[in-house]
Amino acid sequence: MTSRLRRSVTLTLALVVAASLLSGCMYARHRTDDFLDVFDLGLGVTAESQHSWLPPTFGVLAEAGPIALGGITHNGYVAELDGRGAYAGPDSRSRLALLYIQGWQHQQDYVNGCMNFYKDIRRSRAWHEHMRDMAYVKKLFWAGTVVPAKDLIHDDPEWRWEVFPLRRGWQYWETIAVEAGISEPFLTHAGLYARVGLDPSEILDFVLGFLTIDLKRDDLRDYVRVVQEPPPPPAPEPQVVEREVVRTVTHRVWHFPDVLFNYDDSTLTAEGSARVDEIVRALSGNEITEMAVTGHCCDLGTPEYNYELGMRRASTVAEALRARGVDFAGMEIVSMGEDQPRVPNSSEEARRLNRRVEVEVSYYENGPSQD
Repeated sequence: MTSRLRRSVTLTLALVVAASLLSGCMYARHRTDDFLDVFDLGLGVTAESQHSWLPPTFGVLAEAGPIALGGITHNGYVAELDGRGAYAGPDSRSRLALLYIQGWQHQQDYVNGCMNFYKDIRRSRAWHEHMRDMAYVKKLFWAGTVVPAKDLIHDDPEWRWEVFPLRRGWQYWETIAVEAGISEPFLTHAGLYARVGLDPSEILDFVLGFLTIDLKRDDLRDYVRVVQEPPPPPAPEPQVVEREVVRTVTHRVWHFPDVLFNYDDSTLTAEGSARVDEIVRALSGNEITEMAVTGHCCDLGTPEYNYELGMRRASTVAEALRARGVDFAGMEIVSMGEDQPRVPNSSEEARRLNRRVEVEVSYYENGPSQD
């Protein structure tokens, strides 16, 4: 070994050790997560389905970046490493692709399956919100669709079609993968499903991570949503007054029920836009002190999908308010998913009440009022 090579190896080891010391106890966890990001692996089995005329597992599909070709359906069980998520349990998926046009239907049973930290939206909510803070807004074909920087595959029991799909986040578009399924057609109808993929950009993220460079900005940290506090009201100038000045705070909540959005979507209907105009008129000329836009869903679907839909709808209402001049610096945009229903989810009528967005505002009406 030449002296130059020895110096290079020594310097590399020194940098790795220094990075480990600077990064603390999360260093090994970050390296493991970045390594798993490189792969997209899945292996599944299935038996005869009583609910479909299609074979329980059948088809071949290949993708290279935004281009995909083929068709695949699988209805059974799967064990997978899906980017940031590990899962084992019931799985149902169908996908058709013709170059830039794709349609899919995908659902996993997180109640009866086993999953890791990132699949459990209740535990990893801060990480998911951080990924949505770097969201990309689709303005072509489906205006206003928010696509997070990284996310798990959406759980959606209905067919969804897209052109140039970015369904797993805009950082996933370069994935190269193949998935295939086959069933025994005569006796047992048992089948096998397999998926293998690679993301070249995640290799660079993994390598740079040894130098504490988070290229994808996806390492697990204690991400905290920072809400800018409104400035305190200016102190009144000293003056002699004969009557006490009283400032009355008004607190109001506006509801956006499910019918004010397009079905299973975050786009406002004409009635939803009218509700935004109503809020703008009510707040005109008033001094806002607190404002929160919160999305809620019923218990249908998975907690992850309900949280994501609630966040998209809350963001749509917040953006509509900002576009009309209600640009309050302390506006908080959150999603409660299915965690805070107004009424028990005992019927479809009750679930309709729970699918909503609430705009909660506290404000001073046209400055101080006097007795």
